[in-house]
Amino acid sequence: MSFNIEDFGVISNHILAVSDETGTAGWYIATIPDSLEAPEWSQLTTPDTDGQLRIIGQMAYQVVDDEDSAETEVFWVDALLCNSSTVLDVDPFIVYIDPRTSLPVVKSWSNNYPDDENGTANSMPHAGRCTMWGDFLVLGDIVWKADPDQSFTSSNESRYRHGLWFSIPGKTDTWDPIDTVFTGQKAGANVVQGMLPLEPGLLVVTCTLVALLQGSPDDFIYRELREGISNCGRNGVNKWSAKGGVVFGNNLGDVWFTNGESFQRLDEAIDLEDFRSIAAFGEYLFVSTSTEVRVFRLYEEGGGWTRLTGVSGFAKMQVTNKFLLGIEARDASGSFILDDETYGLLDSDSVLWSADRLLTAFDFDSENRGVFNNRDLRSKIRSRPLPGGGHEVRFWHRFGVRAKGSGSVVKATSRPSADAEERGYDTRLRGKLDRRFDYVFDAHGPSLEATFDVEFDGDVSVEHMTVWEHGGRLDK
Repeated sequence: MSFNIEDFGVISNHILAVSDETGTAGWYIATIPDSLEAPEWSQLTTPDTDGQLRIIGQMAYQVVDDEDSAETEVFWVDALLCNSSTVLDVDPFIVYIDPRTSLPVVKSWSNNYPDDENGTANSMPHAGRCTMWGDFLVLGDIVWKADPDQSFTSSNESRYRHGLWFSIPGKTDTWDPIDTVFTGQKAGANVVQGMLPLEPGLLVVTCTLVALLQGSPDDFIYRELREGISNCGRNGVNKWSAKGGVVFGNNLGDVWFTNGESFQRLDEAIDLEDFRSIAAFGEYLFVSTSTEVRVFRLYEEGGGWTRLTGVSGFAKMQVTNKFLLGIEARDASGSFILDDETYGLLDSDSVLWSADRLLTAFDFDSENRGVFNNRDLRSKIRSRPLPGGGHEVRFWHRFGVRAKGSGSVVKATSRPSADAEERGYDTRLRGKLDRRFDYVFDAHGPSLEATFDVEFDGDVSVEHMTVWEHGGRLDK
């Protein structure tokens, strides 16, 4: 089955996708394959037959089943909420996987205008984003009362792009119409793009500012942390658990990290144009433009960037415990795989699903990482030129790398400058780099400056390089 995907999400080892293309419009679901093979798609029956809604986030939902058994069954599930703040003639719905049958279930709400101040049950307002904060479902970019003093009906509705709406605690489809909060001004560009729970509270990123609801869902202080930011888009903000905060990009090419207290810019070493999406997996941050994917590897107090060549940009990215999945921003010329600490190039068989817009999978567990056309990739890491003390000659004593993986070190080279003739040392290691080790080599001796190379075959992850030198004393 082939169709043009416009949006997708992941829930309980399943991919949920939507198409709005004539002839294939509607919603589809498939089990995520165990390996890089095409998923088997099935079409879902939903209220949205034309594929107009989008997946606005994940929520918790309490299932109460009293139809097929003598006793009522009550249990909670994770679900993807499909909704819109602009398409108001289609009922919102969720898709979840029934833990008893492992089959997908669709639940929709025809009541989209809750107006009971004691809480309107079995209802779901229209909105553009959602998240869980504790026991509360929080909607962002909401449709709410045009006249707050009148009843909430279809004739008294208005889109509040900067608005948040809190459900009744522990009842994610029950709403009190007064439980709303507004972030910044009701300007046309001030749209809620992301809401992410952090330790200090709920971080809200809009097109113009970053705000923090500091505290808990039922007792918080509204704080505006940063104003004047540029639009990041609904796929341009994500949580980065390994770093303990939130990352977001914008259409100026900036990439920012915040823990809810301070801000750190990450993109100063690279140039980004036409930013599209952002995602995180472990120590890796993926940032995509329309034409390329950049990867930031977190280590110690900083990190470093690399470019994934041969792959197009992603309009949206999402991570599972095995795959990084992405909608191609344009036709792909290749695909990549990732282990949790290394990456390598695969051929076009890495594409999970192919149509006008590709859904590409990066396989974290593949044995083929570090391999291209059945041959080990060869790579080289080089230090920057290290100067001595002014005109003082330094004695370059040892250098080494900390590395691991299934590959090996081919050669280590020490030279008095980047342009100097190589003085290299061939090395033979006992076994593969299956664990983290420090590999130490002799340096070339006295010179004003020094440069060091280490060459690898296959799958190797390098953490850092260390150089020892002395001028009267040994320094690291």
